[in-house]
Amino acid sequence: FRFLGHVEEVAEPSDFFPAPDTTTTSLGSWPMAGATAQRTSYSTTSISTSTNAITWYRPIESYITGSTQLVTSDGNVYVATADGLIVLNAEDGSLVCRFDTELPVNTPTVDGGIIYLPGMDRKLYSLDGSTCEEAWEFTAGAGFSGNPLVSSGQVFATNRDGKAYSIDIVTGTETWSYQTEGPITSSAAGDDGILYFASTDMYGYALDASDGSLVWKSPAKLRGFGQFVYWPIIYDNYVIFSVGLPYRYQSNPGDQNV
Repeated sequence: FRFLGHVEEVAEPSDFFPAPDTTTTSLGSWPMAGATAQRTSYSTTSISTSTNAITWYRPIESYITGSTQLVTSDGNVYVATADGLIVLNAEDGSLVCRFDTELPVNTPTVDGGIIYLPGMDRKLYSLDGSTCEEAWEFTAGAGFSGNPLVSSGQVFATNRDGKAYSIDIVTGTETWSYQTEGPITSSAAGDDGILYFASTDMYGYALDASDGSLVWKSPAKLRGFGQFVYWPIIYDNYVIFSVGLPYRYQSNPGDQNV
């Protein structure tokens, strides 16, 4: 089931989350989950599959969850695993660097040669994109399972402690946070100064990215069972949330099953 809400219109264009420039997309770049801040999963890059040949492959010893999306930037492939991050050369699959953790990490975002890596160990890491050397880490109240957004000197990340955070990309310190009534297990989307996400309290939220103030909250709870298995998508003047229903709905087996 999908809920469509209106994207907040602003009088002046914002520095936060500008619309992607489709004329200057870097070749092969997919630097975050969904490719853009709007989570459109759109790229201008064309792919030739005429040979159907495997260029390279590399066994990964650690488990990679089905919800992990590989991201690419600066000629590298960034792989989130149950034991940390692995960075591979996109041309030949050779190891560029790795960052080991005790708990699983989730899909990173790469911006300006810096990796922003969300971890289930309650930490968001800032790492060098070519050496995996840590610059800082930010600790929240629970694990980070969503993919962060980066814009205008801030990292925006949702957390299972029920908060959306804005974190300074230089210092790793909190700029603002917003508390909801349930864990936030999926990523946020951003567009023209507004951060959009859904919480397992079953409400959709829109926040002003500059200060974390509430722009709107969905007037009613979203339908579903608290299973947000995908990030919101910004399309035209709408934000689309995808939620899950239980396999058995109410008392009638087979009624409104997923």
